[in-house]
Amino acid sequence: MSIGASPLLTPLMSWLPLGVAVLAAQAAAVAFCVRPSRRQLAASLGFLLCADVLLVVLLRVCVAHMGQLDYSESFFRWRWHFLVLALVAAGLPLPLWALGLKLVSARYGHSAQRPSLIHPVFGAALMAWLLAAAAILLVGGEFSFLPRPARITRIEVGLPGLSARLNGLRIAVLTDHHIGPLITPARARQRLRSLAATRPDLIVDLGDITEMDPSYQPEAAQILGDYSAPLGTFAVGGNFDVRCGTDSLREELAKVGVTYLENEAWPVTGDGAELWLVGLGDAWTGWADLDTALTEVPEGAAVILLSHSPDVIEEAATRGIPLVLSGHLHGGQVVIPFAGPVVGMSKFGTRFAWGHFHIGNTQLIVSRGLGEEGVPLRLFCPPEIVVLTLRSPGD
Repeated sequence: MSIGASPLLTPLMSWLPLGVAVLAAQAAAVAFCVRPSRRQLAASLGFLLCADVLLVVLLRVCVAHMGQLDYSESFFRWRWHFLVLALVAAGLPLPLWALGLKLVSARYGHSAQRPSLIHPVFGAALMAWLLAAAAILLVGGEFSFLPRPARITRIEVGLPGLSARLNGLRIAVLTDHHIGPLITPARARQRLRSLAATRPDLIVDLGDITEMDPSYQPEAAQILGDYSAPLGTFAVGGNFDVRCGTDSLREELAKVGVTYLENEAWPVTGDGAELWLVGLGDAWTGWADLDTALTEVPEGAAVILLSHSPDVIEEAATRGIPLVLSGHLHGGQVVIPFAGPVVGMSKFGTRFAWGHFHIGNTQLIVSRGLGEEGVPLRLFCPPEIVVLTLRSPGD
């Protein structure tokens, strides 16, 4: 089974609201700050419309290219694309600025009263854009230095092979804490405050528990150990955990009763019925070995594959695994409204950045996760805890 990356250009109609919003803001700024005549206003709207169409299309192409990148090919390539994207986004006010200068120049001509670029007219326009940017951050931003409890996303999933005695089993899915200098243990605890109220039967953690520094592993493990579930807590490693050392992580997790799985399967028994958790090593860093992980799993068993990265989905679907749980992509971390996530550290780009997908008979659920990496910001992509309710066939 082959799964291609997302197409370069999704329907531009999905970008229409963004273009309309930008045009409306610019037209309002011209009308308020410059107060042109009706004829000048009509000509101004035509100019702004053409400029905005060009810039929004360029923005869409940048996002689409970033969504197609195979991030395993080049560590710096996506940063170059991100810089281009930022420059295009920053260019959105420029047509307004140029138009304002032209209109004001036409009003004052060559007289001594002709304003400069620092005239209050332009100051007001700049302030309007800064206020708009602040409003966007206020509405859609999540910051590591002001953490709030993660949102709860509830999903019901039919799982082939699941015993009726396990029908309704609740699994809390955690991933991508990135506990370290940026997401301190105190901030990580704040994000997890909403977990206790979900009352899960089982907790699984999909990796990137710490951020590069292994000295944070003991306290990160203790944070997970503070939450218990009747059927236990299980974890797999992510790419950052591999860099910190998975052996030491396994030891710290074992001290607090958390079972660490790396290319191995574990039967979870509840009410006399079994559910098999298959934990993979991190696929992003080349530690995944699905053949080894499935060695002890009985034929026809109810199976859930825990994989930090969704890059294993092709192999999992080929092997007939009914449910895969992943994280790693942070939901994109920065999401442009009406357009989607900007960055996706996956060979599929942003196609599986976040959500519930069906690939043949295999379901893939990718969580946005709890932390940030690189910058202390999430935009229109709040941290989440996924709570799955499993349903047996025929329920």
